[in-house]
Amino acid sequence: MAAGTWILYNTFKQRLLAGTANMDKAVKLKLVTTSYTPSLAHLSLTTSAIATNGVANSNPSSGEDTFTSGEVSLTATGNNYRLDCSATSVFTATGGTMAVGYLIIGEATDDQLVAYCDADTATTAAVDVTAGNTFTVTFPTSGIALLSGATS
Repeated sequence: MAAGTWILYNTFKQRLLAGTANMDKAVKLKLVTTSYTPSLAHLSLTTSAIATNGVANSNPSSGEDTFTSGEVSLTATGNNYRLDCSATSVFTATGGTMAVGYLIIGEATDDQLVAYCDADTATTAAVDVTAGNTFTVTFPTSGIALLSGATS
């Protein structure tokens, strides 16, 4: 199973350009079902399309895990900025099957959206995790996103 490419929500791109995106605070990872239809126009983790499609039968509950300050960062290298996450998240299916369609990152304090990706690019179906088994999210070492600039 291979997760898809992380796609930045428009609201996060706007906050980056305005200088108001703060990746030095806690960040949430939320798992949602395939009933969620991704839209770059979504603004918040509390958007009904996201809030009503959280996975069931998950520990941590509600298919959400929170990363502490410092586990997600915006790292500068030369003229490039890379959005990184050093955390690994493990969700355990409890009491039934956990059906994962998409992974969503949002800021924990104000629920502003950052990025999403497809849980499995090989299929349009959910990744089904049966009770007692785990779904592990490990972020790419190359970063979630790379913003590159001119050299002069």
